[in-house]
This record gives sequence, C-alpha cells and structure tokens, in this order.
Amino acid sequence: MAAAAYFGLQAVLGVLLWVGVFNSPDVRSWLDLVPARPEVTDAFLPADVVLIACSTLAAWALLRCRPWALVPVLLTAGGIVYPTAYLVGWVVITDGTAEVALGIMLTASFLSGWFAMLVWRARRRP
Repeated sequence: MAAAAYFGLQAVLGVLLWVGVFNSPDVRSWLDLVPARPEVTDAFLPADVVLIACSTLAAWALLRCRPWALVPVLLTAGGIVYPTAYLVGWVVITDGTAEVALGIMLTASFLSGWFAMLVWRARRRP
C-alpha cells in the first residue's frame, strides 16, 4: 500500500512539476539546465510523460495486486535513475545550474529504488 501511494504521489508531483515549469518563471529558473535555452530542459518532457504514465500504472497495479505490477515499478525506478545520473554529471561539470532539479531527482531516485526493492522482495515471498 505504501509503494502504491508513493508511485501515485510521484505521478501527481511529476505533473505539477511540469505545470510549474511552463507556468512559473521562478520554477523554470530553479530547474533550467541552460537558462538561455529553455528547450534543453523542455527536452526532458517526453521522457517524463512516460515516467508519469509508468508511475501511475505502477500505483494502480499495486493497489489492484496485479501480478505484473513489478514491471511498471521497475520501469519507473530505472527510468528515473538515468536522468539523475545525467544531472549529477551536469551539475559537476557546469557552473552549478540545475542543482534544484538534481535534488528533486536524487530524492525521486532514492525513493523509487527503495520502493522498487520493497515490491521486489514482496513478490519473491511464497
């Protein structure tokens, strides 16, 4: 139940994040990788739409105790780790833009991985 709640909350927060990016100059300024080129940050939107969909599906499947729930859980967790690794590199080799985005992604990666591990362990029990 906690994993379902987490993945559902993550999906909602993902939508709210992008609403904020497109509607608030302050939010955009916190998250932009290249402030002079907002399309760089916007390029993450299609992948985030897939992650939001996977997170939503994971929450629904976990709530319904579907045997295949682990699939969207792992897709979500894995899909979050890659852009997080990218942002780590970005923040290290640039002047520190996107530190807020990195903080958000590190938190999401840790929690997604944690809940994925819990779901994995629960599915392995007889």
